[in-house]
Amino acid sequence: MKKKSRTLFSGLTAVIIAIVIAIFCRLFLVSLYRIQTNALAPEIISGDMIVANQLAYGLKLPWMDHGYFMSEPQIGDVVVFKLNLKMGDEQSIQKIVQKTDENHYVLAAEGVLAPKTVARDQILSKVWLVWFSVGATQDSISEKKSVRWNRFLTFIN
Repeated sequence: MKKKSRTLFSGLTAVIIAIVIAIFCRLFLVSLYRIQTNALAPEIISGDMIVANQLAYGLKLPWMDHGYFMSEPQIGDVVVFKLNLKMGDEQSIQKIVQKTDENHYVLAAEGVLAPKTVARDQILSKVWLVWFSVGATQDSISEKKSVRWNRFLTFIN
């Protein structure tokens, strides 16, 4: 009986450790997003599920005023940013097209009426890869959605 309870305890411990590691990764390392528009086509299209790297521009924890290993976003990077620092958690994904000064970047996406200027503090993470994609394929006559295997694990820049 002791051996069976030890095996059960060991399995439960492994599950708990896996859950803690997954929560840590989700909170501090990566963010997952599902794209609903074609504004960044052909790199990112509607139906793509993407992974954004939260450490791409350095490590900055919410309770810290400064960060570690900080680096600057580059023109051409596809980034996730907060729409407004003061209100809510609304986020958007666009491409950096210009650096205006030391702390401000111009972001744009196809179909967006006016480019948006954001502060460096608003940029949260860099889009890293398309890990899965579901939608109508280009050669499909019907609008039937299916898995786009050609986009599976596609790295962005």
